[in-house]
Amino acid sequence: MRQGDDPPIPTRPAGPLTALHAKGTNLRRRQFPAQHPPGLWQVYADLIRKRSALYILVAICTPVLNGAQYLKEALDSVQAQTYPNLVHVVSDNASTDETAEILARYRNARVPVVTSRAAVVLPQMANWNRALDLAPHQARWVRLLCADDRIRPDTIARATALGESNPAIGLVGCGQFRNETIENMRWGAEPLVLDGHEACRRYFEYQGSLMGPHMLVRRDLVYAKGRPFDETLVLADNDMCLRVLQDAAFAFDPEPLGFTREHDAAISRDVISRRKLHFLEWLIYMDRYGPNVYPPDRFRELRRTYLRHYVRRMLTWPADVRALHLRRLSDYGVRIGATNRLDALVNWVGKRLRLQDAWVGYPF
Repeated sequence: MRQGDDPPIPTRPAGPLTALHAKGTNLRRRQFPAQHPPGLWQVYADLIRKRSALYILVAICTPVLNGAQYLKEALDSVQAQTYPNLVHVVSDNASTDETAEILARYRNARVPVVTSRAAVVLPQMANWNRALDLAPHQARWVRLLCADDRIRPDTIARATALGESNPAIGLVGCGQFRNETIENMRWGAEPLVLDGHEACRRYFEYQGSLMGPHMLVRRDLVYAKGRPFDETLVLADNDMCLRVLQDAAFAFDPEPLGFTREHDAAISRDVISRRKLHFLEWLIYMDRYGPNVYPPDRFRELRRTYLRHYVRRMLTWPADVRALHLRRLSDYGVRIGATNRLDALVNWVGKRLRLQDAWVGYPF
């Protein structure tokens, strides 16, 4: 399967995840063994010895496929970081443009750049996993940086300081620009630390946004339950965030430290704007994590409301996109029939007349 192709549909979960043992953000944390490809530690041995012991190691991980147009901006934004103990690892997904030549210019850069080229083109999420696998196991925190994005010079310093401020924190988000506009992340204007389950509830109820490519995450937690990114999904970064938040607290810095570039060549443009696959994956997220963060009655109500919204929106899409969703929903185990369509339409009328509640917020 080539990068950008549809992965197989995951199966629905058999039941809720193990409950989070927490009160507020006082979480009981499991200790997970570090996972790292054998032998790669030698690559970083000199690097780690040269860095001040006062600063923990942080790894920025960039997956790239034919990203020459914007890659230099991403690399330069890492070189400009003020945080002193940093490594930048890049997984080149068998690029055929000038990506390799651009990376070669950073061999002796101030922030070490460690590159690895895949022999063949991998699916997108497989290359994202590969990028995180390249991070040294000594790194306590890892951060994904897409090859067409960039970060502010103080991003890692601020995020690491916030993440280290409370041992319960496993995920650190920040404000961001989307192209030239500051995006409303809906977490508020002040820095905050939230229990992970509360952060999940706010995410599902459109009171907070989770952007995987602009998250600092504890390395032990991201590997605690398998691979970092679920390769059966096309938007697995959101799933990764929700999975980590089952066992850790969330911190947010409202400063716009990240820059996300939207452009016609971005894979997310096809996945979201044209094929609308974020609607299906939102349902998958709800089924995986909703039972663990909501009481049963509230979860059933929320899921029912969302499914009505999904079906109603589906009725407005082009026939080929609608057929794609009906097929993939069927593969997932959800059958959409005439009753569902009628229920969605009745709910839409009830919403217009303010007689029934309806889904509010993302996905639109």
